[in-house]
Amino acid sequence: MEELPHDAILFASDRRGIYIPQHFAESIDLEAVTLDGMAAESIAECLDIIRQGPDADGYWEAWDDILMHLTITENRTGKAWHLFQDGDLWLVPA
Repeated sequence: MEELPHDAILFASDRRGIYIPQHFAESIDLEAVTLDGMAAESIAECLDIIRQGPDADGYWEAWDDILMHLTITENRTGKAWHLFQDGDLWLVPA
């Protein structure tokens, strides 16, 4: 992705460094969104690993799976986003 769309939303600044995935996993309101693109068990497993922090086995592999395959849909509005990380973590309209 060369340029972010004007309606991309900053989820986490690169100041969080290696903790961006953990911040995402701990911050995502699972009651407010639907997570698509992966089997529910896979999503739950990835988020569980990521919540353990960057020293957990499989942390980066789980994060790669989330970045590559996850679509977040806000239940209230139906808006959908993909994740994009270029240092910062962005929600990009799907």
